[in-house]
Amino acid sequence: MHRQFKNVELKLLLWKAACAITIDDFNQQIQVMKDINPLCVDWLLSTANPKYWAEVYFPRWRYGDLTSNIADSLNSWLLEAREMPVLSMFEKIHHQMME
Repeated sequence: MHRQFKNVELKLLLWKAACAITIDDFNQQIQVMKDINPLCVDWLLSTANPKYWAEVYFPRWRYGDLTSNIADSLNSWLLEAREMPVLSMFEKIHHQMME
């Protein structure tokens, strides 16, 4: 969306909408986005279903973990193991997966 519309304020509002925990909060952020650029909201909702990016519409519990991509999640999960020698790293990852 940011590449398409290049507006920092819209980007911030998108994150607020994604993190909203009530439908009213989500709709309020979407409305503010519409006030800035109605084409942006039309494009966003036609490109990506909110159940894939909005906390309030996600069908399961996310445990408060919102990132911009899956690599951020993996990197934060592997933070300690990344600095270890290879065998120790594999053992650490194995233990983390077992937990």
